[in-house]
Amino acid sequence: MAQPTLEGLPVELHISILFTLPDTASVWSLILTSPTYYGAYQRVKKELLSSLLKKHYAGLVDITNAITVIHSRGLYAHDIANKEKIIALLNGRHRSEEIRRLKLSSRPLPDEPADDQELMQLLQLHNHALFFLNDYRRNTEKQRILRAFYRLQIYGNIFGPIEQSADSENNPQNNEWYQQEKTFNNLRSTRSGVIFVSKFPEELRVPPATAILDKDDLVYATDVPEHMASVGPTLLYKILREKRFMAHRDLVLINARRLVYYWCDDEMWPRPDSGDEVYLIEPANRFDFGTDLNGLRKFLETLPPAERPNLAWKRRWLRDDNDFPVVFWDMFEYGGENKHWPWGYAFWDDERIIEWKTPLLADDYPFRDPVHNE
Repeated sequence: MAQPTLEGLPVELHISILFTLPDTASVWSLILTSPTYYGAYQRVKKELLSSLLKKHYAGLVDITNAITVIHSRGLYAHDIANKEKIIALLNGRHRSEEIRRLKLSSRPLPDEPADDQELMQLLQLHNHALFFLNDYRRNTEKQRILRAFYRLQIYGNIFGPIEQSADSENNPQNNEWYQQEKTFNNLRSTRSGVIFVSKFPEELRVPPATAILDKDDLVYATDVPEHMASVGPTLLYKILREKRFMAHRDLVLINARRLVYYWCDDEMWPRPDSGDEVYLIEPANRFDFGTDLNGLRKFLETLPPAERPNLAWKRRWLRDDNDFPVVFWDMFEYGGENKHWPWGYAFWDDERIIEWKTPLLADDYPFRDPVHNE
């Protein structure tokens, strides 16, 4: 009697085996080596990919954020034709539960992948997120870090600099949505800069669209890291995973800019003390409590625990003795250069902050710094 084989099992068991595999790598390994299992995979492709995605998210990821990342790619705010699409996309992200409950959309819902291709993109995106999560901390603070990953990438897709590839054309268009008569012209920047060009040997030729050709522009330009971070974390993933030296170098050079805005550039966003009248629409209107710190404190208490800032953040920014007793003013003034950023003070859960006996929580911690580098 012939020995039974995995391929000789009924198709129902082939499908069951596929659903027991732990990750996409295992699925690809099996279906690429077995035509029989590839056929079974084609029968249940969408259900299988949805199951893998749910398994990987493990209750830690709001799928609406992930889908918004996919849908916001290429939706750069410098193009005024994208304005209504951006508003609709971000509004759908916020109101996804309401849209589902009231059946306000006949198209795929904001928390529902549109097709198999989108499921594949979501799985790939989550692998990028896990790369950073595992590198930063393997077993804790997962929900907070993953939420930050997805939200930062949404910002990068819409408002960040345009990601360039090595074969980009000369003089690529910048995402200058903040200029006058642009898409969102009440948010402005006055930054400008000079591009220095240097000569490279033929064998070291850089991509033609590279804006920075002089090594000093990278060595001394303090804005470059922040600017590149504003493109979004998926660019950093590509750079870190690129094994070929020249390709790695080109990804850095093609996306590095000097004297260009980045995500915490306070010249683009209305400041609390600017005097400008700012109309807050949902969900931003939840912050419409003026300059009252107690209003902010009360609002934060209404959020689920995982969405509230941790003890270290509250200790730093909700103090009554800050330099400027206006909501968010100190964050605008000092947040970008806060000396606590190197240890990621805003990421860690309260339990770990307490376990570490973080000096920041001590009553006698010296918050006031003569150089304001807090």
